[in-house]
Amino acid sequence: MISRFFEGTKPINYVVLLSFLFGFFVFRFYVESLQDQISIDFLNVGVSFIFLVLQIYLVNEIARKANLTETSTFPLLFFILLITAFSEVLLSSKLILSNFFVLLSVQEILTVDTSKRNNFNFFNASFWICIASIFYTSTILFFIPILFSIFFYAANNLRNWLMPLAAIVAFSLISVSIGLLFSSSEFFRQHYTILMPEGVFEEFNFESYTRLTLYVLANVILLFIVFGRLRAIGKGRVLELRMLFLFFIVGIILTLISLGPELGLGAILFTFCPVSLFITNYFQIFRRKRLKEYVLLFVIIAPISISIWKLFS
Repeated sequence: MISRFFEGTKPINYVVLLSFLFGFFVFRFYVESLQDQISIDFLNVGVSFIFLVLQIYLVNEIARKANLTETSTFPLLFFILLITAFSEVLLSSKLILSNFFVLLSVQEILTVDTSKRNNFNFFNASFWICIASIFYTSTILFFIPILFSIFFYAANNLRNWLMPLAAIVAFSLISVSIGLLFSSSEFFRQHYTILMPEGVFEEFNFESYTRLTLYVLANVILLFIVFGRLRAIGKGRVLELRMLFLFFIVGIILTLISLGPELGLGAILFTFCPVSLFITNYFQIFRRKRLKEYVLLFVIIAPISISIWKLFS
């Protein structure tokens, strides 16, 4: 019953999911304002919600255009459930904005057509990462999966290897021009001075590290199951899922280096798109219907329960 509903792509599916996200979003900030006695910046919160909705659209587009999953609303469901389970991601608008541009980069990489010229895909993917780095500097690490994608898709074309460099040069020229125009060139120089965030190892947060460790282990096991099953039944998508895994690894690295009093586990948002697609593949190769219903029900209830417990504990 539940799985059949989310296997559809009717307007009611999107209405239900977006309504739940909006309700949880409002509830999260309402509780935060009561507990910390702070006023809510409605403009900032509104912009964050709009970009979250746009990210949900992008996750759907990535799954559809890259043919990563069968047509369904499962990727959107799991993306929203991950936001629910790690609701602290909602508190940082800069991470939400940064992840939006990272997802644009992911879309460019996963829609590379090996039978055509890929130059612009790699240029666009690199340029989106440059823009993402404005909001969170360490996202420049996402150049790693871009370079791997060039190696996997078009390693024999020198022009493709030059595309990331061209994107960086173009971004730098635009940034310098804007800096000179608004007399704020000092911002870019200071912003791209890469330093280890303060507080990462000074205050060891056992709970955050434990949650992150369990999250990583669960996803590694899940990915092995999905890869093994897809190979066994002879389906494609393995290369695309490997690229997603690289984005997942970089997202985990960013989460580790940002653990501290300011962002906490907020940077784990960068892993939600890959993980939601991993879980979708797992459920779509799950053939025992009754057990599938029970597992899906647990996957829906558990994040909501965890989030409510953390908010009021």
